[in-house]
Amino acid sequence: MTKTKCNKCGAIENTKASVGSRCIFCEIGIMRKIEEVTHPFVLLGIILILAACAPLQDNFPVPKESSPTTEQPVQPVNDTANVTNIPPPPKEILLPADGLGVYLLDADSKGTSIITLNGKSLLINPNQDTIRTLKIVKNLGIANLDYLILTNSDDNNIAGAAPIILRAKPLEIIHSGIPSTSLYYRQYLDLFYPKNATIVPFDTKIKFGDSTVDIIVPYDDGQPMASDSSMVIKLSYGNFNILFTSDCAVDCESRISNVKTSYLVSNGGCDSLSLFFLKETDPKQITFMGTPCDETLKRVESLAIPHLITSKDGDVVITSDGISDGLESSKTK
Repeated sequence: MTKTKCNKCGAIENTKASVGSRCIFCEIGIMRKIEEVTHPFVLLGIILILAACAPLQDNFPVPKESSPTTEQPVQPVNDTANVTNIPPPPKEILLPADGLGVYLLDADSKGTSIITLNGKSLLINPNQDTIRTLKIVKNLGIANLDYLILTNSDDNNIAGAAPIILRAKPLEIIHSGIPSTSLYYRQYLDLFYPKNATIVPFDTKIKFGDSTVDIIVPYDDGQPMASDSSMVIKLSYGNFNILFTSDCAVDCESRISNVKTSYLVSNGGCDSLSLFFLKETDPKQITFMGTPCDETLKRVESLAIPHLITSKDGDVVITSDGISDGLESSKTK
Protein backbone atom coordinates (compact mmCIF):
# COMPACT_ATOMS: atom_id res chain seq x y z
CA MET A 1 0.00 0.00 0.00
CA THR A 2 1.28 3.46 -0.87
CA LYS A 3 0.12 6.92 -0.13
CA THR A 4 -1.26 8.48 -3.23
CA LYS A 5 -2.24 12.09 -3.83
CA CYS A 6 -5.50 12.68 -5.79
CA ASN A 7 -4.69 14.61 -8.92
CA LYS A 8 -8.08 16.38 -8.75
CA CYS A 9 -8.68 17.43 -5.18
CA GLY A 10 -5.16 16.80 -3.68
CA ALA A 11 -6.39 14.43 -1.03
CA ILE A 12 -3.96 11.74 0.14
CA GLU A 13 -5.16 8.17 0.65
CA ASN A 14 -3.69 4.72 0.93
CA THR A 15 -4.27 2.85 -2.37
CA LYS A 16 -2.65 0.54 -4.83
CA ALA A 17 -3.39 2.96 -7.64
CA SER A 18 -0.61 4.78 -9.36
CA VAL A 19 0.15 8.45 -8.97
CA GLY A 20 -2.37 10.65 -10.71
CA SER A 21 -5.37 8.54 -9.85
CA ARG A 22 -8.49 10.12 -8.44
CA CYS A 23 -9.60 9.49 -4.92
CA ILE A 24 -12.77 7.55 -4.17
CA PHE A 25 -14.72 10.72 -3.47
CA CYS A 26 -13.88 12.21 -6.86
CA GLU A 27 -14.77 8.96 -8.59
CA ILE A 28 -18.23 8.97 -6.94
CA GLY A 29 -18.78 12.54 -8.01
CA ILE A 30 -17.96 11.71 -11.65
CA MET A 31 -20.43 8.76 -11.67
CA ARG A 32 -23.16 11.00 -10.31
CA LYS A 33 -22.45 13.51 -13.06
CA ILE A 34 -22.72 10.76 -15.68
CA GLU A 35 -26.05 9.62 -14.23
CA GLU A 36 -27.36 13.18 -14.24
CA VAL A 37 -26.45 13.55 -17.88
CA THR A 38 -27.64 10.16 -19.17
CA HIS A 39 -30.87 9.83 -17.09
CA PRO A 40 -33.04 12.18 -19.25
CA PHE A 41 -31.90 10.44 -22.44
CA VAL A 42 -32.85 7.06 -21.03
CA LEU A 43 -36.35 8.30 -20.17
CA LEU A 44 -36.73 9.86 -23.60
CA GLY A 45 -35.75 6.55 -25.23
CA ILE A 46 -38.32 4.64 -23.19
CA ILE A 47 -41.05 7.12 -24.15
CA LEU A 48 -40.22 6.80 -27.86
CA ILE A 49 -40.29 2.99 -27.66
CA LEU A 50 -43.71 3.01 -25.96
CA ALA A 51 -45.09 5.48 -28.51
CA ALA A 52 -43.96 3.22 -31.35
CA CYS A 53 -45.67 0.20 -29.79
CA ALA A 54 -49.01 1.95 -29.13
CA PRO A 55 -50.57 1.28 -32.64
CA LEU A 56 -49.70 -2.38 -32.33
CA GLN A 57 -51.52 -2.55 -29.01
CA ASP A 58 -54.61 -0.98 -30.59
CA ASN A 59 -54.65 -3.52 -33.40
CA PHE A 60 -54.02 -6.55 -31.20
CA PRO A 61 -55.89 -6.06 -27.93
CA VAL A 62 -55.09 -8.53 -25.19
CA PRO A 63 -57.87 -9.57 -22.79
CA LYS A 64 -57.16 -8.33 -19.29
CA GLU A 65 -58.21 -11.47 -17.51
CA SER A 66 -57.89 -14.52 -19.70
CA SER A 67 -56.12 -17.80 -19.55
CA PRO A 68 -55.87 -20.81 -21.92
CA THR A 69 -58.20 -22.80 -19.70
CA THR A 70 -60.88 -20.10 -19.19
CA GLU A 71 -64.07 -20.50 -21.31
CA GLN A 72 -65.37 -17.22 -22.64
CA PRO A 73 -69.21 -16.81 -22.62
CA VAL A 74 -70.80 -16.94 -26.11
CA GLN A 75 -73.01 -13.95 -26.85
CA PRO A 76 -76.30 -14.69 -28.72
CA VAL A 77 -76.22 -13.64 -32.37
CA ASN A 78 -79.09 -11.58 -33.72
CA ASP A 79 -79.69 -13.27 -37.08
CA THR A 80 -82.97 -11.55 -37.93
CA ALA A 81 -81.39 -10.13 -41.07
CA ASN A 82 -81.37 -13.63 -42.56
CA VAL A 83 -84.95 -14.51 -41.53
CA THR A 84 -87.44 -14.57 -44.44
CA ASN A 85 -90.74 -12.96 -43.49
CA ILE A 86 -93.66 -14.67 -45.23
CA PRO A 87 -96.40 -12.10 -45.87
CA PRO A 88 -100.05 -13.04 -45.42
CA PRO A 89 -101.94 -13.92 -48.60
CA PRO A 90 -103.13 -10.82 -50.45
CA LYS A 91 -106.70 -9.79 -49.87
CA GLU A 92 -107.46 -10.22 -53.57
CA ILE A 93 -107.19 -14.03 -53.50
CA LEU A 94 -110.65 -15.58 -53.98
CA LEU A 95 -111.46 -17.76 -50.98
CA PRO A 96 -114.55 -19.78 -50.05
CA ALA A 97 -117.36 -17.70 -48.60
CA ASP A 98 -119.53 -18.54 -45.62
CA GLY A 99 -123.09 -19.15 -46.75
CA LEU A 100 -123.79 -18.28 -50.37
CA GLY A 101 -120.90 -17.16 -52.54
CA VAL A 102 -121.28 -15.85 -56.09
CA TYR A 103 -118.01 -15.34 -57.99
CA LEU A 104 -118.16 -13.33 -61.21
CA LEU A 105 -114.78 -13.79 -62.85
CA ASP A 106 -112.76 -11.07 -64.54
CA ALA A 107 -113.01 -11.28 -68.34
CA ASP A 108 -112.51 -8.99 -71.33
CA SER A 109 -115.33 -10.56 -73.32
CA LYS A 110 -118.10 -12.34 -71.44
CA GLY A 111 -117.25 -14.30 -68.35
CA THR A 112 -117.73 -17.25 -66.07
CA SER A 113 -119.80 -17.37 -62.89
CA ILE A 114 -119.28 -19.80 -60.01
CA ILE A 115 -121.79 -20.28 -57.20
CA THR A 116 -121.19 -22.17 -53.94
CA LEU A 117 -123.58 -22.94 -51.09
CA ASN A 118 -123.41 -25.54 -48.31
CA GLY A 119 -120.98 -27.77 -50.16
CA LYS A 120 -122.83 -27.47 -53.48
CA SER A 121 -121.30 -25.87 -56.57
CA LEU A 122 -122.55 -24.55 -59.89
CA LEU A 123 -120.67 -23.05 -62.83
CA ILE A 124 -122.28 -20.97 -65.59
CA ASN A 125 -120.65 -20.55 -69.04
CA PRO A 126 -116.98 -21.64 -68.96
CA ASN A 127 -115.21 -19.14 -71.23
CA GLN A 128 -111.83 -19.48 -72.96
CA ASP A 129 -109.79 -18.68 -69.83
CA THR A 130 -110.11 -22.28 -68.66
CA ILE A 131 -106.83 -22.52 -66.72
CA ARG A 132 -107.74 -19.59 -64.50
CA THR A 133 -111.33 -20.83 -64.13
CA LEU A 134 -110.14 -24.29 -63.12
CA LYS A 135 -107.62 -22.79 -60.67
CA ILE A 136 -110.36 -20.77 -58.96
CA VAL A 137 -112.67 -23.79 -58.86
CA LYS A 138 -110.00 -25.80 -57.03
CA ASN A 139 -109.05 -22.90 -54.72
CA LEU A 140 -112.69 -22.68 -53.68
CA GLY A 141 -112.35 -26.26 -52.46
CA ILE A 142 -114.47 -27.79 -55.23
CA ALA A 143 -113.40 -31.31 -56.18
CA ASN A 144 -116.26 -31.99 -58.61
CA LEU A 145 -118.90 -29.53 -59.77
CA ASP A 146 -122.53 -30.39 -59.06
CA TYR A 147 -123.86 -28.43 -62.05
CA LEU A 148 -122.48 -26.97 -65.26
CA ILE A 149 -124.92 -24.71 -67.09
CA LEU A 150 -124.40 -23.59 -70.69
CA THR A 151 -126.89 -20.79 -71.30
CA ASN A 152 -126.29 -20.89 -75.06
CA SER A 153 -123.82 -22.23 -77.62
CA ASP A 154 -121.94 -19.00 -78.29
CA ASP A 155 -118.17 -19.59 -78.55
CA ASN A 156 -117.39 -17.21 -75.67
CA ASN A 157 -119.76 -19.12 -73.38
CA ILE A 158 -118.88 -22.70 -74.29
CA ALA A 159 -115.19 -22.51 -75.24
CA GLY A 160 -114.05 -23.94 -71.91
CA ALA A 161 -116.72 -26.63 -71.63
CA ALA A 162 -114.52 -29.56 -72.65
CA PRO A 163 -111.60 -28.85 -70.26
CA ILE A 164 -113.94 -28.05 -67.37
CA ILE A 165 -115.91 -31.27 -67.91
CA LEU A 166 -112.66 -33.27 -68.02
CA ARG A 167 -111.09 -31.70 -64.91
CA ALA A 168 -114.04 -30.55 -62.73
CA LYS A 169 -116.28 -33.53 -63.61
CA PRO A 170 -119.75 -31.97 -63.18
CA LEU A 171 -122.43 -34.39 -62.04
CA GLU A 172 -124.98 -32.76 -64.34
CA ILE A 173 -124.66 -30.64 -67.46
CA ILE A 174 -127.60 -28.41 -68.39
CA HIS A 175 -128.02 -26.73 -71.76
CA SER A 176 -130.67 -25.71 -74.23
CA GLY A 177 -129.99 -28.31 -76.89
CA ILE A 178 -130.38 -25.66 -79.59
CA PRO A 179 -127.83 -26.64 -82.29
CA SER A 180 -124.95 -24.45 -83.32
CA THR A 181 -122.24 -24.50 -85.98
CA SER A 182 -119.69 -23.43 -83.35
CA LEU A 183 -116.50 -25.52 -83.34
CA TYR A 184 -116.55 -25.59 -79.55
CA TYR A 185 -120.17 -26.79 -79.56
CA ARG A 186 -119.35 -29.60 -81.95
CA GLN A 187 -116.40 -30.57 -79.76
CA TYR A 188 -118.71 -30.62 -76.75
CA LEU A 189 -121.25 -32.81 -78.61
CA ASP A 190 -118.65 -35.25 -79.92
CA LEU A 191 -116.95 -35.73 -76.56
CA PHE A 192 -119.67 -35.54 -73.94
CA TYR A 193 -123.23 -35.46 -75.25
CA PRO A 194 -125.53 -37.01 -74.11
CA LYS A 195 -123.58 -38.22 -71.04
CA ASN A 196 -124.75 -36.36 -67.90
CA ALA A 197 -126.49 -33.83 -70.15
CA THR A 198 -129.94 -32.42 -69.52
CA ILE A 199 -131.76 -30.49 -72.23
CA VAL A 200 -134.16 -27.91 -70.82
CA PRO A 201 -137.11 -27.38 -73.23
CA PHE A 202 -139.17 -25.25 -70.81
CA ASP A 203 -138.84 -23.40 -67.51
CA THR A 204 -137.33 -25.68 -64.88
CA LYS A 205 -136.65 -25.41 -61.16
CA ILE A 206 -133.83 -27.24 -59.41
CA LYS A 207 -132.81 -27.42 -55.75
CA PHE A 208 -129.36 -26.10 -54.96
CA GLY A 209 -128.53 -26.56 -51.29
CA ASP A 210 -130.90 -24.33 -49.34
CA SER A 211 -131.59 -22.22 -52.41
CA THR A 212 -133.70 -22.57 -55.53
CA VAL A 213 -132.45 -22.15 -59.09
CA ASP A 214 -134.98 -21.22 -61.78
CA ILE A 215 -133.92 -21.96 -65.36
CA ILE A 216 -136.03 -19.60 -67.47
CA VAL A 217 -136.15 -20.31 -71.21
CA PRO A 218 -137.44 -17.95 -73.92
CA TYR A 219 -138.02 -20.74 -76.44
CA ASP A 220 -140.63 -22.76 -74.53
CA ASP A 221 -143.23 -21.77 -77.11
CA GLY A 222 -141.47 -24.01 -79.62
CA GLN A 223 -140.19 -21.13 -81.72
CA PRO A 224 -136.59 -20.53 -80.68
CA MET A 225 -134.50 -17.83 -82.30
CA ALA A 226 -131.02 -19.28 -82.59
CA SER A 227 -129.38 -15.88 -82.24
CA ASP A 228 -131.39 -14.89 -79.13
CA SER A 229 -132.26 -18.01 -77.17
CA SER A 230 -130.15 -17.79 -74.02
CA MET A 231 -131.43 -19.43 -70.90
CA VAL A 232 -131.80 -17.03 -67.98
CA ILE A 233 -130.80 -18.28 -64.53
CA LYS A 234 -132.35 -16.95 -61.33
CA LEU A 235 -131.11 -18.03 -57.90
CA SER A 236 -133.17 -17.33 -54.77
CA TYR A 237 -131.80 -17.79 -51.26
CA GLY A 238 -133.94 -16.38 -48.45
CA ASN A 239 -134.28 -12.64 -49.08
CA PHE A 240 -131.48 -12.73 -51.66
CA ASN A 241 -131.88 -13.26 -55.41
CA ILE A 242 -129.68 -12.80 -58.46
CA LEU A 243 -130.50 -12.99 -62.18
CA PHE A 244 -127.99 -14.16 -64.83
CA THR A 245 -129.21 -12.93 -68.22
CA SER A 246 -126.09 -13.87 -70.20
CA ASP A 247 -126.72 -12.90 -73.88
CA CYS A 248 -130.48 -12.50 -73.50
CA ALA A 249 -131.39 -9.66 -75.88
CA VAL A 250 -134.56 -7.76 -76.63
CA ASP A 251 -136.55 -10.72 -78.08
CA CYS A 252 -135.46 -13.00 -75.24
CA GLU A 253 -136.28 -10.33 -72.65
CA SER A 254 -139.79 -9.85 -74.03
CA ARG A 255 -140.58 -13.58 -73.78
CA ILE A 256 -139.64 -14.28 -70.15
CA SER A 257 -141.24 -13.50 -66.78
CA ASN A 258 -140.42 -13.81 -63.08
CA VAL A 259 -137.42 -11.53 -63.47
CA LYS A 260 -137.60 -9.26 -60.40
CA THR A 261 -134.17 -9.31 -58.76
CA SER A 262 -131.72 -7.64 -56.40
CA TYR A 263 -128.62 -8.35 -58.48
CA LEU A 264 -128.38 -8.67 -62.25
CA VAL A 265 -125.48 -10.15 -64.25
CA SER A 266 -125.30 -9.42 -67.99
CA ASN A 267 -122.83 -9.70 -70.86
CA GLY A 268 -123.90 -6.17 -71.83
CA GLY A 269 -124.75 -6.67 -75.50
CA CYS A 270 -126.07 -3.68 -77.46
CA ASP A 271 -129.54 -5.28 -77.78
CA SER A 272 -129.75 -6.23 -74.10
CA LEU A 273 -131.11 -4.55 -70.97
CA SER A 274 -133.82 -2.52 -72.63
CA LEU A 275 -135.40 0.25 -70.59
CA PHE A 276 -138.55 -1.83 -70.17
CA PHE A 277 -136.56 -4.85 -68.97
CA LEU A 278 -134.54 -2.78 -66.49
CA LYS A 279 -137.75 -1.44 -64.97
CA GLU A 280 -139.22 -4.95 -64.82
CA THR A 281 -136.19 -6.45 -63.09
CA ASP A 282 -135.56 -3.36 -60.91
CA PRO A 283 -132.04 -4.43 -59.82
CA LYS A 284 -130.19 -2.59 -57.07
CA GLN A 285 -126.88 -3.51 -58.71
CA ILE A 286 -125.67 -4.72 -62.13
CA THR A 287 -122.42 -6.49 -63.01
CA PHE A 288 -121.28 -6.56 -66.63
CA MET A 289 -119.27 -9.62 -67.58
CA GLY A 290 -116.61 -8.17 -69.84
CA THR A 291 -116.93 -4.79 -71.51
CA PRO A 292 -120.53 -3.65 -72.17
CA CYS A 293 -121.80 -1.86 -75.25
CA ASP A 294 -121.72 1.93 -74.79
CA GLU A 295 -125.43 2.21 -75.54
CA THR A 296 -126.33 -0.33 -72.87
CA LEU A 297 -123.96 1.20 -70.32
CA LYS A 298 -125.41 4.69 -70.84
CA ARG A 299 -128.92 3.33 -70.38
CA VAL A 300 -127.94 1.84 -67.03
CA GLU A 301 -126.20 5.05 -66.01
CA SER A 302 -129.25 7.12 -66.94
CA LEU A 303 -131.23 5.15 -64.34
CA ALA A 304 -128.47 5.67 -61.76
CA ILE A 305 -128.15 1.93 -61.16
CA PRO A 306 -124.86 1.05 -59.41
CA HIS A 307 -122.77 -1.19 -61.63
CA LEU A 308 -119.40 -2.90 -61.98
CA ILE A 309 -117.51 -3.97 -65.11
CA THR A 310 -115.33 -7.05 -64.68
CA SER A 311 -112.87 -6.00 -67.41
CA LYS A 312 -112.20 -2.83 -65.39
CA ASP A 313 -113.10 -3.69 -61.78
CA GLY A 314 -111.91 -7.30 -61.80
CA ASP A 315 -113.49 -10.25 -60.04
CA VAL A 316 -116.78 -9.50 -58.29
CA VAL A 317 -117.80 -11.49 -55.22
CA ILE A 318 -121.34 -11.37 -53.83
CA THR A 319 -122.10 -13.09 -50.53
CA SER A 320 -125.28 -13.66 -48.56
CA ASP A 321 -126.59 -15.51 -45.53
CA GLY A 322 -130.14 -15.33 -46.87
CA ILE A 323 -130.90 -12.21 -44.85
CA SER A 324 -128.18 -9.69 -45.63
CA ASP A 325 -125.70 -9.58 -48.48
CA GLY A 326 -122.45 -7.94 -49.47
CA LEU A 327 -120.47 -7.15 -52.60
CA GLU A 328 -116.83 -6.43 -53.32
CA SER A 329 -114.54 -6.41 -56.31
CA SER A 330 -110.80 -6.81 -56.80
CA LYS A 331 -108.49 -6.83 -59.80
CA THR A 332 -106.64 -10.14 -59.51
CA LYS A 333 -106.08 -10.97 -63.17
